Amino acid sequence: MGAWRRLARGFCRRWTAPAGLAVFALVLAMAASAPYVFPEDPFSMVTRPLQWPGENRQYLLGSDMLGRDLLAGICHGARVRKRPAYVGERNGKNVDRSTAAGVGRSSR
Repeated sequence: MGAWRRLARGFCRRWTAPAGLAVFALVLAMAASAPYVFPEDPFSMVTRPLQWPGENRQYLLGSDMLGRDLLAGICHGARVRKRPAYVGERNGKNVDRSTAAGVGRSSR
């Protein structure tokens, strides 16, 4: 159990690591709950345009210039951004290897 304790102590030594983990967990929770909390299409026009945050209790962050709910767009946007981040990280090794081999260099 000493190794886990050392890992946790090193992880929490600076405030940035737990804060980053909390933000990451928040984005994952938003992405996982988006279809249940906001079942409607995030691109549908649901209210009047340019509504300020807090002006209407149903749309907490207000609306954009087309009348779309901003909070629904952000939560559904988190769902879209999960996959490219994973694929980019998974394929990052291939990019590094090709650059190291000189394949990615320009012919200048």
